[in-house]
Amino acid sequence: MLSNENISANHLDIGVGTGYFLDKCEFPSTTPKLTLLDLNLNSLESCAKRVYRYKPAIHVGNVLKPLDISETYDSVGLSYLLHCLPGTMRDKAIVFQNIKTVLNPNGGVFGTTILGKGVSRNPMAQVLMGIYNSFGIFSNTHDKLSDLEFILKENFRTCSTHMVGCVAFFTGHL
Repeated sequence: MLSNENISANHLDIGVGTGYFLDKCEFPSTTPKLTLLDLNLNSLESCAKRVYRYKPAIHVGNVLKPLDISETYDSVGLSYLLHCLPGTMRDKAIVFQNIKTVLNPNGGVFGTTILGKGVSRNPMAQVLMGIYNSFGIFSNTHDKLSDLEFILKENFRTCSTHMVGCVAFFTGHL
């Protein structure tokens, strides 16, 4: 699992959803410093409840704006978030610029996103992505791997990507 390979004991998770991945990952410490950030207070509360054993701090915030967090982190996770943000992948570069302000030297970001261009999808995935994009749940019609790689290289000293189906897994380190 990508999270286990990249998560630190000093972690910020952005776009927390239900907290499924945080609940299943293995932190390198039994007492990690965990902070959750999301626009949706309901998601934050649900995730915090799911991972209560870590006593997470929660922040309501928008990753498309400068982050109003005074702490810094060794890792930042973005699981299945980028495809939900408005604009093209290049527009979403602001996310990584904002994250860099809260990363410690040598810190890293990791995550996943569903791409909409240059990937093969089965018929069901095509229908679902069409529906999600038409309702504004997703904004990934034009998101492609080369643009993700470009913005990672623009923001991080080292980075990597790999594909599983239409999902891009990515990392970047300062």
